[in-house]
Amino acid sequence: MAEFRTLKLSILADVDNLKKQLGAGGKEVQSFGSKVADFGKKAALAFAAAAAAAGAMAIKIGKDAVIAASDLAETQSKVGVIFGDSAAAIEDFASTAASSLGQTRKQALEAAANFAIFGKAAGLAGQDLVDFSTDFTVLASDLASFNNTTPEDAINAIGAALRGESEPLRRYGVLLNDAALRSKAMELGIYSGNGALNSQQKILAAQQLIFEQTNTAQGDFARTADGLANSQRILSARIENVKATIGVALLPIVNQAVAIFADRVLPVIEKVAETFGGNTGLAGNIQHVVKTVRTVLEPVFNGAISLFNRVKNAIIANQDNFRAFADLIQTYVAPVLGKVLGGALRGLGVIAQGVINIIGKVVGIITKTVETAIAGINALIKAYNKIPLLPNIPPISAGTASIPTPSAPSIRAIERGVPSAAPAATSPVAPVTNNITVNGAIDSESTARQIARVLTESASRGTGGGGGFIGGLLVT
Repeated sequence: MAEFRTLKLSILADVDNLKKQLGAGGKEVQSFGSKVADFGKKAALAFAAAAAAAGAMAIKIGKDAVIAASDLAETQSKVGVIFGDSAAAIEDFASTAASSLGQTRKQALEAAANFAIFGKAAGLAGQDLVDFSTDFTVLASDLASFNNTTPEDAINAIGAALRGESEPLRRYGVLLNDAALRSKAMELGIYSGNGALNSQQKILAAQQLIFEQTNTAQGDFARTADGLANSQRILSARIENVKATIGVALLPIVNQAVAIFADRVLPVIEKVAETFGGNTGLAGNIQHVVKTVRTVLEPVFNGAISLFNRVKNAIIANQDNFRAFADLIQTYVAPVLGKVLGGALRGLGVIAQGVINIIGKVVGIITKTVETAIAGINALIKAYNKIPLLPNIPPISAGTASIPTPSAPSIRAIERGVPSAAPAATSPVAPVTNNITVNGAIDSESTARQIARVLTESASRGTGGGGGFIGGLLVT
């Protein structure tokens, strides 16, 4: 029967390099992910800042747009009043002023309305008034373009000339004087040559002279509309027109908001103001409290101020007396007092020095006496220590002046029945027990007793006499 066996084949490969590459790849991926996350955070902040800036810009644009629309509406109302039925023609003229004149719609309407005031004063109406106003508005843009100024400046200069002020328009090359105006008025057939010119004659004569003397500049804006200066004027005018257009759309909303504020919010504010205002309101009560406190405290403050002022005035008034008294003390009293105290202290010093010297001498004498006594005692102790059978006693130290205690060996022998003298009262000494061994004596015990009795009765051995022997003597 055939047998089947399983063959296992293991393939070993060098995967170290693969692991390294995978590890490096993982780090790169992680680094890339961190960079992406960091970029996302920065982008979010940038977008947030941009959104905030855009919001602020939008609010500003909206505000400017509403203001522009409001100004435009007022100017249109003014044009309607001045031109009446011809107002539509002025509106059409102003609608293209941005591209044709570099002026905003509002600016063209305002200029035409201002020039129309002079035209009406000259007796013009209808289309003549429209032509008068629009011709001067166009001329202002040409003069600004030709002389590199602004339409506003040229409009003001022309208006000044129509009022009789010739100086502002002179820098545009126009010379107006009374003789020129009279001559031109006579040429137009509106003046006979007698008397002064009236307003109508001056305006019409000035109109003719202005256009005659600005012939070179007329049409300059159209000729140079593609230039940088006029292109910028056109762009600026168009932007302002866009603001006004946006504002026209926003103006009803703003008007409604203002109406709501006036009808609903303002009454509440007024009630709050009434609460604070008036004699019975909160402000009145606060004022009443302040007035009461002031009534109570003001006399106190005034009294304190008066007191301080009086003290100050008294000091100032008597400063000469105080100065004289101080000089007196300094000149006469202080030196005398200083001498008296100084002498007293010096006397006390002499007395103290004498007392200390006396005490020092007494202490010296006592010290020498004590040292002499200690020397004598030490001489006796030295003589005592020469006895062979007796224990040695250390000499007295001069530094401590204390009575030494003899160092004796331990004694086991005690003599019973032998009386002992009382220990010294001033310097009690611990009892000393001695071993006495008598060798060679016929009666050793009797001999030892005799020695003990002699020692007991002795009072000059430095041991307190017989007090050093307690009990008896053990003979060994």
